[in-house]
Amino acid sequence: MITGATNILKNAGSLVNKAIEEYGEEKGVEYPNTAYDLPVFYAFLEDKVKTIGKIRKILEEIKESIKEEPTYENALKAGKCVLFAAEAIEALKYIEGKEHRDAEYTGFIPDDLIRRLGLSLVDGTIPGIVVILGKMKTGKEAKKLIRSLQERGILCCLCGDIIDQLHEEGVNIGLDLRVIPLGKSTEAIHALNFALRTALIFGGLKRGMEKEIREYMKERVPVFVISLGEKGDMRYGNEAGVLFCNIPIVTDQEEEEIEGRYISEKDYKKMIHKALELAGIKIKVAKIDIPVPFGSAFEGERVRKNDVFVEIGGGRSIAFELLKMGTEEIEDGKIDLIGKDLNEIPEGSTPDLGVIVEVYGEKMEKDFEPVMERRFHDFVNCASGIMHVAQRDLIWIRISKEAREAGFLLRDIGTILHGKLHQEFSEIVDKVQIKIITDKERVEKEIIEARKIYREREEKTKNLTDESVDTFYSCTLCQSFAPDHVCIITPERTGLCGGVNWMDAKTGYRINKNGPNQPVRKDTVIDIEKGEWKEVNEFVREASHGKIERVCLYSAMENPHTSCGCFECIVAFIPEANGFMIVNREFGGKTPCGMSFSTLAGSVGGGVQVPGFIGVAKRYILSKKFILKEGGLKRIVWMPKSLKEELKPELKKRAEKISEPDLLEKIADETICTDPEELVVFLSEKNHPSLSMEMML
Repeated sequence: MITGATNILKNAGSLVNKAIEEYGEEKGVEYPNTAYDLPVFYAFLEDKVKTIGKIRKILEEIKESIKEEPTYENALKAGKCVLFAAEAIEALKYIEGKEHRDAEYTGFIPDDLIRRLGLSLVDGTIPGIVVILGKMKTGKEAKKLIRSLQERGILCCLCGDIIDQLHEEGVNIGLDLRVIPLGKSTEAIHALNFALRTALIFGGLKRGMEKEIREYMKERVPVFVISLGEKGDMRYGNEAGVLFCNIPIVTDQEEEEIEGRYISEKDYKKMIHKALELAGIKIKVAKIDIPVPFGSAFEGERVRKNDVFVEIGGGRSIAFELLKMGTEEIEDGKIDLIGKDLNEIPEGSTPDLGVIVEVYGEKMEKDFEPVMERRFHDFVNCASGIMHVAQRDLIWIRISKEAREAGFLLRDIGTILHGKLHQEFSEIVDKVQIKIITDKERVEKEIIEARKIYREREEKTKNLTDESVDTFYSCTLCQSFAPDHVCIITPERTGLCGGVNWMDAKTGYRINKNGPNQPVRKDTVIDIEKGEWKEVNEFVREASHGKIERVCLYSAMENPHTSCGCFECIVAFIPEANGFMIVNREFGGKTPCGMSFSTLAGSVGGGVQVPGFIGVAKRYILSKKFILKEGGLKRIVWMPKSLKEELKPELKKRAEKISEPDLLEKIADETICTDPEELVVFLSEKNHPSLSMEMML
């Protein structure tokens, strides 16, 4: 390990010197779309490292820490050097904004992907992260290993020849499949700086907090390494860096073991089990008996047009799905097919489809129906080769040729729903009975009844307001990563991740009285305009371990709601415009406040209160309670065009209700300006209401 570290450091020094000759010492270098410059340097050094000259200075200094004596302590010191050296080598590939890497590899993973995966990490959908180095003995074994990890929901980062092995076996890999091909050599650093940023984003940790970050990595980040095949100095050096980050390693080679940190296991069947045990990751795998691989890792999979066997719904045919309470007489596991299945339908067809699920349980309630029904999207997407979009009578399903060749049938959708409803809602589900309907006349008949039920649900919930309930709900799912963050969810304030509304949280509490969703009474009003209640403050104070004393749910400026890191959007104050901009995490461009989403998110996340900046869900932007204290929607002066288009119909309705029917045309976007002075000029020309409202500063 020590020899490997020396060689990597020497290589890095050579490349840095060459870069200085070409660009000069003051040339800036940083990764794209991150708030953390060069994450390894950011995590372990208090000084900012943003130039090639500064990188060279650091590399020269750390050379002195490498000692030849082969002790564990010296190996860890060498490992720290490897992290800096590998980060330097990879960062130089992005100099001048250019990315010099093979297009088939992912390379650096941007902050927005980490945040996008954040909720999946905290709720256990992604129970862990594995970094795989090297290669298996055969491609078939490599495919089997990856499939086994995918079916457990593990996010896989690949570095080495295993990438080629998977390509040869026809295994689809990529970011959307949670099998990330980083590269062949020092690109492994991108898995480690991914893990380090998890600590920085969700843990509220700051630059240079080495001790705290390493401890956080050990206690809270569920990551491990599988090191395969023969090793050279480079691999041993990488392993030293992994150990310095407090990440356990399992290898298939004979090595001197380090208890609890570094073990050997040649039997591939036992390797995954030992690795998970070493990393403290517990997984409940319920076998879903269908002919294609099944696991949360396949949720992001897209079935392309040329790969489609059949396409259902999405405007191409009639399709709907419905869950409703059944009686004790229903038969658990019964799946009725009414019409033809895929083995009787020609390729290229667009059949009609109705999926009706009846659920019985002594604790089952009508209020649970839409919450459980909404999960169909997640459940069906876990099947490899099946793409499911939207819900209710708007569903769109694509089934791939590969899935059909493997034997997948529409009846298997029933198998998935039966198994997952029992698994996810075991406390309230005793029986699940399913109808899969493809007969056109029957689908047309049943969808009328389904739409009637949808309307009844809407009538029940559309008039829910914060004033109409006496209880809000908490969500502390994210405390596994952001220990001091507490979400307060109300009928008019969706959880900032966008994934949990008030009804979801209420149902979550009913299902699990000791879970992350707890009731929060709101009896004593302190300030209704700000959205502050005595009981809410008391709950937040206790749940945040005393870190947050007060929270105003309807204000961005005074004691604002905290954020973990999973938020869909950031609301940021623009003093020049006397208003706020909104930027969503999908937007990677410049904004009028001078910071990108990634940079802003670095300040907002981690469970801290930052007056003038809040993380929010997209749906909350449409709420009557959205930054109510500051004036609500009238204060919005800028947002990305894509977000504006996405929310346009509902934004227009809200604008009309606040007597600003043309407000949307007065809100700037990146096609108009990204400079605060130009923004003010535009707002003045459009007579934007923010300029005539009370000054906030």
